[in-house]
Amino acid sequence: MEKTDILMPRSCASCKKLISPLRIKVLPHTNTCVNCSTAKPVGCVPINSHKTGNTIQILPHDIAASMNKNCARSGYGITRSLRGKNG
Repeated sequence: MEKTDILMPRSCASCKKLISPLRIKVLPHTNTCVNCSTAKPVGCVPINSHKTGNTIQILPHDIAASMNKNCARSGYGITRSLRGKNG
């Protein structure tokens, strides 16, 4: 595939529908649309907050969403400190 072909509209190898131009821009060598992609969605959870930088844990999307929701709740034990509410 030449560089000029990378951003040209093209069809998904699985379903033959057009691949989104934004997807092609972000992933120039992709040959599948979002619906046919086998990549699993991911999310992140902060595990350490510090003034010089934060540490995150990459997890499956549904688990990360659940943990972030619980972390946002007031009074959820030790995770309150992750949100900067040490009181």
